[in-house]
Order: sequence, then C-alpha cells, then structure tokens
Amino acid sequence: MDVRNFVKAVASLFGNDPHEQRQGRNHLRRSDSRPRNSVRRHLASVVPDRENPDRAGQEIADDSAKDDPVRNEPVKDEPVRDENTRFDDALSLLVKGRQSLLAGSLEIIGLDDVRTALGERWTLFKDVVIRLTQAELRRSLGPSDTFRKHGDASFLIHFGRLDKGAAEERARHVANQVRTSLIKTIPEFAQSISVRPFVAVIDPDEIDQSETGLADALFARLARMRSDVVADLQRRRRSLNQHTTVLFAPVWSVKKELALLHHCRANTQRSSQISALWQELVDPEEAASIVAEIDYLVFAKSLETLHRLRRHSRAALLLIPVDLRTVLSGATRREYIRLLGALPSSYRKYIMLEVCRVGADVRTSEIYDVIKKLEPHIKGVVVQLPLDDKRVTEIAASGVWGLSTSLADVDVLDRSSADPLQRFATADGVDGVKTIACGANSIGLTAAALNAGFAFVEGSAIGPAAKEPRLEFRLRAQSLALAHVRSY
Repeated sequence: MDVRNFVKAVASLFGNDPHEQRQGRNHLRRSDSRPRNSVRRHLASVVPDRENPDRAGQEIADDSAKDDPVRNEPVKDEPVRDENTRFDDALSLLVKGRQSLLAGSLEIIGLDDVRTALGERWTLFKDVVIRLTQAELRRSLGPSDTFRKHGDASFLIHFGRLDKGAAEERARHVANQVRTSLIKTIPEFAQSISVRPFVAVIDPDEIDQSETGLADALFARLARMRSDVVADLQRRRRSLNQHTTVLFAPVWSVKKELALLHHCRANTQRSSQISALWQELVDPEEAASIVAEIDYLVFAKSLETLHRLRRHSRAALLLIPVDLRTVLSGATRREYIRLLGALPSSYRKYIMLEVCRVGADVRTSEIYDVIKKLEPHIKGVVVQLPLDDKRVTEIAASGVWGLSTSLADVDVLDRSSADPLQRFATADGVDGVKTIACGANSIGLTAAALNAGFAFVEGSAIGPAAKEPRLEFRLRAQSLALAHVRSY
C-alpha cells in the first residue's frame, strides 16, 4: 500500500491536483530504512581510535565489562558443551520417538552493520554479545528448557514442558531481557540491534536431515515456517484498509465542562494484531513500515470524517495519534509530512497530533526535532509519556501544546500514586502546557485525574467512543464528584 494513495485521497477531499503535489519530489520508499552509511557513521563514532584498532577494540570490551559479573567471570567452555549436549540429546530423543517438539529460535538482528563499522574490532564485540545472550538465556529459561548457539548470531531453544502460548510469552520475555541487557552494557548500539524470537510446534517428520545435522535441519525448518507466517501477514496486511475504521472518543475539558477535543482511535483488533506479529517476525525497518501504514490510515480516515463534518458546518478539533517511529526520521517521516502538506490551511486549525510510544531510549533532542517538524502543519503537538517519565519538565518546556499519559496502571487505592499524578498534571510546574489523562475508565480514575489537576480527561467513564465526534457533548464536574462519592 503506497503512501501516495493516501496523499491522493487526502488531496482529493479538497480538490487538489495530486500531480501538482508530486512536482519536484522524488519517489519515496514505504519502509523506514535508516541509511546504511548513517548507521555506520553512528557506530564508528563510538570507536574513536582508528590508528590502533586492536587497542580500540579492547577498550570497547573493557568498557562493556565494567560492573558486569557475567563478563568478569573467566571463560568456561564446559557449561557451553553441557548445554549443547542437553539440547542435542533432547532433540534427538523426540525425533527418534516421532514426538512433536516445541522449539524456537532467537536471532540477533543488526550485527552486520556493527561488523562493518568495527572492522577488526568485530571479534571482541561479537564475544560480548554472545556471552550476554547466553547468560540471559540461562537466567530466563526454565529447568526443562534447553538451548544452543547456532551460527554467528542465532540460538535454538527447546521448550520442555510449556504449551505454545506460554512458550511464545517466554520467548518474548527472553528477547526483551537480552536486548535490555545489551543496551545496558553497550548503549552505543541501542538503535542498531534488535532481538527477534520465533516459536513453533514442529513435526519431526518435517525435519529434513538428509544433507545436514539435526540442529541445522531444525533451524532450516523454523526459518521456513517463519517465512510462511510472514507471507500470510503480508496477505492480511493488504486488507488493512478495508478493515480499519476510526472511532472518536470525547476528550473532556475540565474547565469548560465539554468535549473540546476528540481522540481518533483505530477500531480494529486486526491491525493491532498484525502490527504486533509483524514487529516480532520481521526486521525493524519492515516492522516500522506496518506501524507507519496504520498511522497513514488513521490520519486519512480521520480527515475524511472532518471533511464530511465541515461541509455541514460541524467541524471538530481532532487529536490524531502517530507512532514516534513514523515521524522520527527517514522515509516514513517524509511521507507523513507529505500527508500533512496535502491539508489546506483552513483545515490545520482542526488537527492536533499526539506523538505516541516515546521510548526511554529516545533523546530529548530527537523529540524536540519531531515537534519542530510537525508544528508548522497543524494546530499543535501533544507528546504521550509514561506517568513517571523523567523528561516531563524538559519536554513541557519545549513549547509543546500538551502532554498526555495513560491511567491504565494507576491504582486509585494507593495513596502514593497521587504525587506522580499531580506532577504530570501540572507539567511539573511549566506554565501554559495542557495535560491530558487518557484511559479514565472508572469514576475513581476520573476523580483521581480531576484531583491531580489535569486539564483534559478521556475514557469510557467520560463518554464512549463513537463513529463521529459528539459536538454537543457536555459533562458537569459536579456530577462526576457526586458519582465518585456514591461509589463508596
């Protein structure tokens, strides 16, 4: 699905000629692929000593080893041999007994770029990555699970006593723990490395050992099964446009006691499931492409509704979510801004963007850059942050229109939650910044947001999402207060 189709759809709403929109523009790729040269420059920048590569490589290894008990232990080959033997024996018994096995693979993605950047220093770095991964696997897997290294950057896992759902959950946990450990130990490569799990039930008759060993045959079978799943996802991805609708949740102004904003939400479990699976099974650049595609869809469909309302003099202020990865850099940011560029100036006062999923590893300067790029095209930018995010003050002081957070993890019975709620609600003392509490799905959560001082509240306790913004929506704060008292 090409973003140019979205641009045409948006432009056609306002009578713009899509051919004029394309003048002077190069063809844009759909996937957000970070340029390899840029990646290499980034990686090379953390290895300053080019004159003495051996010494510089040793510096990386030494720095990574600080305060790490796994790295400071002497190298022991015996545990590795034992692990390989346990894995091979378990696999051999199941195959000989014609029993199905629950197996998985764990692949470390992105090491090729690191290898290119480090050159001769690659060997030291690779040893760090492999030993960290092995240590995390030993910590995270159960006593009946076995694993072994396969190739330069992959591991095979056999799950002894789990069902498929539990095995997938454990594989995701292991992958997250491995990546967290790698980032903590070698933060310079956080943007370059990802860890990809895959789990499947294997019929032993489908493991072809005719020309290779048992472990190699298992890895090949897992690779083929993963490829089949990705192909199925691609087919389902093509139907996203037909199955995606947008609902509008009222965002209630505490001061005005009416809905001044309307939160646009994709009403499709299908798209979220495809997005989650896509991110687990494919390279990060491809995963970013499906996230961006859903963002394009939500934007275009929200605009269709706004255009229809405006024709009947019922325009509403929309808050449209967009994943940070889509607008952070690369082709997807250019394409999203191209979508914004298709808007007539008279529509921009009705559009606000909520930048979502801002990870802890994203630098504040990067968030500033995103705000600066988006603001000229719309009324304002809202940045979504976790309730306890330490960057609240910095981002609030950047000139952003507002900050939003989720109340999903707030325990209204826990009095200690009042302080972080109040700190976020007041933007940590920064004047002029609007704060939005999302997910107020109970009277108790709504009352907690009101007491903390949030300017806007959104959730099912305020009002359900609908196919169109409810412009007449009003709610008295006194009514909520009374309902809260009655609930006790």
